Amino acid sequence: MISYAVIDGAMEKGLLPMLEALDPPASCLYAEPVQPELVELAPYLVLVTKEVKRWLTTRDTPWGYYLMSEADLKTLRQHLRKYLQVLIPDQEKPVFFRFYDPRNIELLCDVLSDWQLHHFLGPIKTIVTVSKGTEIASDFTTRRAAFPADARSRQKMLVLQPDQLVRFNLAFEERYINKLAARMKTNAKRYTDDNYHPFAQALFYYLQQRDITDDRVISGLANLFIARGYNQLSDVPEYITTRLESLGAPGLVNAELLLIDELGSVPLLEEG
Repeated sequence: MISYAVIDGAMEKGLLPMLEALDPPASCLYAEPVQPELVELAPYLVLVTKEVKRWLTTRDTPWGYYLMSEADLKTLRQHLRKYLQVLIPDQEKPVFFRFYDPRNIELLCDVLSDWQLHHFLGPIKTIVTVSKGTEIASDFTTRRAAFPADARSRQKMLVLQPDQLVRFNLAFEERYINKLAARMKTNAKRYTDDNYHPFAQALFYYLQQRDITDDRVISGLANLFIARGYNQLSDVPEYITTRLESLGAPGLVNAELLLIDELGSVPLLEEG
């Protein structure tokens, strides 16, 4: 069994310098030629040597995860490249899919049917994620037991059903709301014992209804409200909600102009 790592260059800025310094067998998962501006942001499949393993243990980013397989690098790369796009309901064309994000992989394996999972894994035997320095191995032997090793799907790419997409979206939304609540609690300072999840959840869905989905803007509004001492959505003054709900401009424009008037700019996101 061979150990590989799928590493996301967009999340781990030290990836390319590591590849240059240690020179392990590695390959970009994007099809060649890779556009120059994407080289640093692309996902890479890397053979885990002792040096690579040692380097990965020093990372505190959600860099990716380990794969265990008997396949060689070329075979595994060809297999993984098939999942950079998926078909989802109400979309005629495939959409880009970050299956290599460790925050997505467990959810993906959970929502797939056993047959879809068998097809998705292909030559992969085990997936190992890392959480707070602890490695967590997922073995799918039981779920794959009903299918011969050489069974192949006739579909050229993964197709998510409506109920699967709903589960994905709900999980992503909850993850974002939890992160937003944590930011709000950090910025509250004098309200550090409060639970900001209900406020974050109400604010998130309120802004979604107005097509305000930009992370910088959502976080900027959340921080503005916390700084003003608002502890729930009903505390927000009417003059602010009136501006956000104005039909004279798109919701995002309304929110950006509000932040500029109140704070002088749309705040940059803080790390994390």
